[in-house]
Parts: sequence; structure tokens; C-alpha cells
Amino acid sequence: MAVTKRSSGTKKFGSSASKESSVDVDDVSLKYNKGVAATEQLAQNWLLNPKPDSDNSYRLGFYLVTAIAFAVRFYKIYYPREVVFDEVHFGKFASYYLERTFFFDVHPPLAKMMIAFIGWLCNYDGSFKFEEIGLSYDKHPAPFLAYRSFNALLGTLTVSIMFES
Repeated sequence: MAVTKRSSGTKKFGSSASKESSVDVDDVSLKYNKGVAATEQLAQNWLLNPKPDSDNSYRLGFYLVTAIAFAVRFYKIYYPREVVFDEVHFGKFASYYLERTFFFDVHPPLAKMMIAFIGWLCNYDGSFKFEEIGLSYDKHPAPFLAYRSFNALLGTLTVSIMFES
């Protein structure tokens, strides 16, 4: 069905001529499908196409992003030399694992077990319980650099894996 559409231009005084154009409203390109077209366009233009760059520039981007992620995570990893936010929980539970002491936690144990493994590799006995934020590692020896470095390394690997996917 063709519909006659009047132009949006202003009519000059005394002019009786009007500009008209014919637009087919049944044209498929004019239909709207409640967001389906947007997702299809996204899939066709971005997700289903091969990588737009050459392999060399893609590799360079991968190494650059990984190096930035590494630098950001390891910059001043030694500071502060005190217990910080999540070290209270993860360090405490890792100490419990190292001492083979029963404890209850509602969260899955894998991360705390991996941190305990790092402590075991460092010959840490689990004597410091990471009781509160701000306790000094100078007074209470614990392998906090190994713990933080392990977590920073896993964070860097996460960035690398996500870049590749």
C-alpha cells in the first residue's frame, strides 16, 4: 500500500504547489520487530564476523592488555603491610585449613583451599588468624605477598582468558 506523504517544508506565501512523495509502508525494511532487529544486527555485524584485524595486531593487543592487567594488579602489591578487607576472611579460612581446624562457611571452599595451598607451599603454619583489618604483618608473620601475588596472577589470567573468548 503506497501512502502519499507531504513534505515537511514550509509553503511560500502565494504558492499553491505542494511537494509530495510516495512511501510504501509495507516495505520490509521499514518494519520494527521489538528489538529483534537490533540483536540480529549486533550478531551479524560483530559476533559472527571473523576478527577484523590481522593476527599480528591481534596478538599485539593481547600482549598489551595482559601486560597492563599484570602491571595494574602487581603495582605496589606489598602496600599496605597490614591486613586488608578480604584478607580477614580468606586468610582466616586458609589458616584454618592449614591447621586442619573445623570451621563453617556458607561459601564454596575452592578459593580458600587454593590460598591455603599457597600458604602450605610457603611453609606457613596458619598461626596468624587475620582477626581484623589493620593488623600488621610485621608483628604477625604470614605470607601475605604470596597470597596477594597468587590472587593478582589469577586476576591477570582472567583478563587474558576473556580477551581470547
